Order: sequence, then structure tokens, then C-alpha cells
Amino acid sequence: MAELTAWESGEAQLLLGDARSGEATDEALRLTDADALAHAVGRLRKWMFTS
Repeated sequence: MAELTAWESGEAQLLLGDARSGEATDEALRLTDADALAHAVGRLRKWMFTS
């Protein structure tokens, strides 16, 4: 499971989970600029393609 939710306020939530291992993270983020968004999307993609 991988989900990134972003709101107009710049707040975001990144949820990453692996059903097989039981590993999960739930992070509150502050997306202050395009670089912060790109970093969050990069983490999401890395999780999706390596899990």
C-alpha cells in the first residue's frame, strides 16, 4: 500500500505499508515547494517499486 494525500494548505500525509512484512509508516509532511513535493513523490515511487 502506498498513498500520498496533499491538501491546498501544503500539508500532506504519506502512508506506506507492506502487508507481507507488516511494516508501515504514517508521516505528516509540510510541502513548502515543488522540491518538497518531488521528494515525497520520489519516496512513494521508491516504496512502490521496491516493496
